Amino acid sequence: VTVVEPGVDRPTVLPKRNQSDDKRPLKLLSVGAIVPRKGFDVLIKALSKLTAVAWTLDVVGDDQRSEQTATHLKQLITQLGLADRIRLVGAQPTEALANYYRQADVFVLASQYEGYGMAYTEALAWGLPVIGTDGGACAQTLNTPAARIVAVNDIAHLTQVLGDVMTDPRQRADMQHAARQHANTLPTWPSAAALFAQ
Repeated sequence: VTVVEPGVDRPTVLPKRNQSDDKRPLKLLSVGAIVPRKGFDVLIKALSKLTAVAWTLDVVGDDQRSEQTATHLKQLITQLGLADRIRLVGAQPTEALANYYRQADVFVLASQYEGYGMAYTEALAWGLPVIGTDGGACAQTLNTPAARIVAVNDIAHLTQVLGDVMTDPRQRADMQHAARQHANTLPTWPSAAALFAQ
């Protein structure tokens, strides 16, 4: 059996991230279809405990696959008083998605299970510090100092890790450096295609 991991589109220029403890809110990014498995409710509940920290979250992903989940998340965001901080922006075309990665400071996804974890890998390719879970293949995909891994559905631990990363510029800088190093090891689509053909 030969395993060919998916490739990534590596950005030609990586943006500078917010590493200082300045007044601009940290831009958090989460990418994935709005379905129960992605754990967005867990992420929102964890972030609701960190309102003393300046942050915003953009959730990019198809909100039509499970309208019930999308409705629930919108209600949860309102209920927890986070409507001015969290945006569900729906599915985005490739270039628009690239802009979200480009502008983000930290990537976080509280997925319950991934067979690989493409969004995690894309975030690493963009040089982003990543916070993820151990669901399915996630821990293997995130086996890098650029990532922090928490147990699936562990809101308390996710809250702690988010708080640590968001309030520690040095840690974010170290994770960003590790992400840039890790990005160089990720297969490109042409190399993945060549391996598949072989």
